[in-house]
Amino acid sequence: VLQHLKDSSPHAAHGAAVAMRFSTPLATTELEWEPLDAWRRMLRKAANPRMLANELMTSRFRIWCEWVLCEVEDAPTAPLTRRADEEYLSVLLISRDGLKLRFLVTLERR
Repeated sequence: VLQHLKDSSPHAAHGAAVAMRFSTPLATTELEWEPLDAWRRMLRKAANPRMLANELMTSRFRIWCEWVLCEVEDAPTAPLTRRADEEYLSVLLISRDGLKLRFLVTLERR
């Protein structure tokens, strides 16, 4: 997903379309009330991939589209609400300007 956000080919909103496809759909409560999570709030604003691409490029998550180095490792600590069917990865993105963003990715085993 991060690679598609960075490359955005064959068209500008392709990466955002991939991100939307691999994101958990918004719950009914997230559609009615403002989600606490910043990514979920961004998904709520975006009715289509082009809108999500625009939101990304004008937000603090812009680095997701402009990173030059990506490091992925097992998360040393997991949320207190850890479930048995989930795994966690720690992702560090670094931009050309030296901006760093670290975030936690939840993977659900099926």
